[in-house]
Amino acid sequence: MSFTQKTRTLTHEGALAVLNAALKRASETQAPQCIAVVDTGANLLAFVRMDQAKLVSIDSAIAKAITAATSGKATGQGSAEQEIKMAVVTRGRVTNIRGGVPLLVEGVVVGGIGVGSGTLDQDVDCAEAGAAALI
Repeated sequence: MSFTQKTRTLTHEGALAVLNAALKRASETQAPQCIAVVDTGANLLAFVRMDQAKLVSIDSAIAKAITAATSGKATGQGSAEQEIKMAVVTRGRVTNIRGGVPLLVEGVVVGGIGVGSGTLDQDVDCAEAGAAALI
């Protein structure tokens, strides 16, 4: 029996590559965003609030990144009932709001990106562009 396992760790350079790709997409679509990148331990590695991005989206972007990293799935796929329970149980650190995408390297989750401040479709588009930087 093994008591350890091999893991992959997202570096700050990887986090910055994801952040920069998402920033580029947000600029292209002229949708100022809050963009958060976390590792699998929900540790914030990179964050930016673009000029004119909504202040209230800071926390939601981080929660989206944490949710995607810890669940290994994009956010926004659960029911409204699950959404409320998740928020209450985690004191708002986990969310079901669209805009969070897991970061994958060779099929292994290494973190998550969360984007907020645009429309939900813009948030998802920007998050997916950031995640694509690791492919």
